[in-house]
Amino acid sequence: MDSESFAFGVPVIGVLVGAVIIVVSVFQGGLTPVTMIGGLIGFVSIVGLTIAVTRVERGELSGSELPADREH
Repeated sequence: MDSESFAFGVPVIGVLVGAVIIVVSVFQGGLTPVTMIGGLIGFVSIVGLTIAVTRVERGELSGSELPADREH
C-alpha cells in the first residue's frame, strides 16, 4: 500500500466517522460525552491530515514522485 494513500486515507475516514458520530449523537440526545468524542475524533483526524500534507511537502513520505518533481 502506498504510504501517501495510508497517510491521507486514514485521517479522511476519521473525519467522516467523527462527523457521523456528532450528527447522530446531537439528534439523539444533544450535547453529550459521545458528541464530544466525535468532535475529538474529527479534530485529531484534521491534525493528522495537516501533518500528512506537511510531510508530503517536505518530501518525507515516499510516494509516486514524477521525475520533474525531483531536484538533481
